[in-house]
Amino acid sequence: MEEAITEIRRHFKKSRAFLNNLRYLTISEEQPSWMSIYDPLYEVIKKQAFLIRNGSVHWAAVVQANCMLFSPGKNNCPAHLIYCPGNELDASLDELRALASEVYQLKNTTPEDPEKRKIADMLTDEFERGMGWYLPTQLSDIPVKSTAFMVFRRHLPNRMLTASIFPILAHPSTEATLMVPCMYWPASLKEKWVHHDLG
Repeated sequence: MEEAITEIRRHFKKSRAFLNNLRYLTISEEQPSWMSIYDPLYEVIKKQAFLIRNGSVHWAAVVQANCMLFSPGKNNCPAHLIYCPGNELDASLDELRALASEVYQLKNTTPEDPEKRKIADMLTDEFERGMGWYLPTQLSDIPVKSTAFMVFRRHLPNRMLTASIFPILAHPSTEATLMVPCMYWPASLKEKWVHHDLG
């Protein structure tokens, strides 16, 4: 999968040179009716163009997601992910996936450690967005970020979540992240996603 992320980075970098306003409109999304401008997730709506033009590509693993996203539908919904800003886990997606599972296990618990409890409370609440939090060192000895994000269905090959690993765009100047639209994915990655073969 290291080859896949390298291909996405190369293809996306080349495509940016030809990204005009009309092309941008085909991959950008509007603010959902349920989302207030005071919702921290509104940052994702505001920063779409910036991330598409300036974001770097990383692997991400979903921690939890609105249950509607696992079935066909039209609604774009929030979810929570983790990713490694330094790309140290590009070749270790099983480790990234396992870490996401470990983070999810904190939900509905009350750890004694205050940093773990902060993550646990955020996941349990679900309305606490936890934008751009670093995971405590007890969970990972390399820098890994945890953040809420929006799943925009048309960015996915089959318009629903069928895997726990996917590429995202991120930038140090914002806590917003954005799924890399599937038009920039290699054909092999799209096929794995559609056939539930990505994990």
